[in-house]
Amino acid sequence: MNQIHAMRVFVTVVDSQSFRRAAQQLDVSNALVTRSVAMLEAHLHTRLINRTTRNLSLTEAGLRYLEGCRCVLEELDHLESTLAQTETEPGGTLRVVASGALTLASLTPLIEGYKRRYPHVLVRLTLAEREVDLVEDGFDVGIVETWPEGASDTHDARATQGTHGMHGTHGIRGMSGANRKSAVGGMNGTSGSPALVERALGRTAFVPCASPAWLAEHGEPRTPEQLALHAAVALPPEERSATWRFARAGEPAQTGATVTLEPGYEVNNLLMVRLAALAGMGVAIVPAPLVADDIARGALRRLLPDYEIDDPEARTSIVWPSRQYLPAKTRRFVDYALEHFTQHEREPAIDGAALSSPALPAARLAMDTALQAMSGS
Repeated sequence: MNQIHAMRVFVTVVDSQSFRRAAQQLDVSNALVTRSVAMLEAHLHTRLINRTTRNLSLTEAGLRYLEGCRCVLEELDHLESTLAQTETEPGGTLRVVASGALTLASLTPLIEGYKRRYPHVLVRLTLAEREVDLVEDGFDVGIVETWPEGASDTHDARATQGTHGMHGTHGIRGMSGANRKSAVGGMNGTSGSPALVERALGRTAFVPCASPAWLAEHGEPRTPEQLALHAAVALPPEERSATWRFARAGEPAQTGATVTLEPGYEVNNLLMVRLAALAGMGVAIVPAPLVADDIARGALRRLLPDYEIDDPEARTSIVWPSRQYLPAKTRRFVDYALEHFTQHEREPAIDGAALSSPALPAARLAMDTALQAMSGS
């Protein structure tokens, strides 16, 4: 028995004071109306309606049940109406997890643009400090960095080190490891989680840089080999190898040079690597979007402009659970993220990395202020 349908039939019979008129209003047969009410009474083990040849009257149980039916059906109709409206105008809370600092330079303008388009959605962003399970931990969508399977040996060594990613954060479990490797660990799937769908958002170039003060004191390197003679600011070796492969712009990668930097300061956060470079603590190799504004305003200087870093080619992807009915807020975020990153790939760039949006400098200034305050406390 479809109890909700039977409750609707019962309420309609009472309101119309006729089984026949109720059938007409519901566009069903008289027999179906009679059978629905009879099934309700059998289910409840009590009579709801007293029937005579001339009229209908409710029993005492029928009066109480009618009141309850109206409340239940009104709540159900309101819920369905609200859900239908949400599909038209997304709302609620969208829980996003990002795997590290590589995407921070793009996250602020991405979320700002999404919020402008869908103001009724509350975006709750989590920067992963541990390995997370997208589904079990309650996230709707994740933004991660991945490398294609079959990359160079240097890539493979970095992609599989420990459980940490190259950005000092843990990974997102639930992705198939058959054809992808992640720049964050732990994405080889879990038995209890549904599969995740992955779409590439684009690639991020890395650039060597240093502050003018450092270069004034130590000189500016002109070749990768000279760069390796400088003290470096870098991530710890368990999170990212200090070995980099350089190639002259436009020349085959195999003609380039591979050098290993000697860190004088290691920190497990790329934002702190950037701040250390700004403070003149050494040379650094960081994602281009992270320092685009710093280079543009002269706070950092791009080194080795005739060279490109061939290793690694980090790829940013968006992942979400594979479901038949994806919530509108999630579906619209995925669509907007793909649109957003496609547009930024066409903007002016530093070494192929899209410059940040006008909203980013203010956000980065606030972030710098907060980090400096934390370091001074």
